[in-house]
Amino acid sequence: MDNVEVPIFYDDEPDFVEHEYLQDVEYEYEYEDVERETLFELYQYCLRPTIYDTVLYLLPLFISTIIFRLCAYSQHISHKTFHILSILIGMCNIYRYVGECLYTLLILCTISYLTLHIPKRYCKYA
Repeated sequence: MDNVEVPIFYDDEPDFVEHEYLQDVEYEYEYEDVERETLFELYQYCLRPTIYDTVLYLLPLFISTIIFRLCAYSQHISHKTFHILSILIGMCNIYRYVGECLYTLLILCTISYLTLHIPKRYCKYA
């Protein structure tokens, strides 16, 4: 018990040292004292960053949708190539938006492939 470090307070120091910082701050102001924002300031500080971030978030999804749609309507892509492209585009989207679930999804897909397709190779049909 002797090794425990206990803060030592002196007589001229309050019990809670940081408490004085909370007392000195003046948070009281009237709503009328606040200047009204202009329409340009609302656009500059609210609307523009929101639209910019939304476009940056959704643009890869739109691009991958257009690429997948072009691959789906193309007559020159074979069925297996289309499925490989579909898998790659889907994995890129999953990695971009929910990257923490990608490995779980890959593990579950591998397990389902092993349990559904591999036994078909070893089954003997009469």
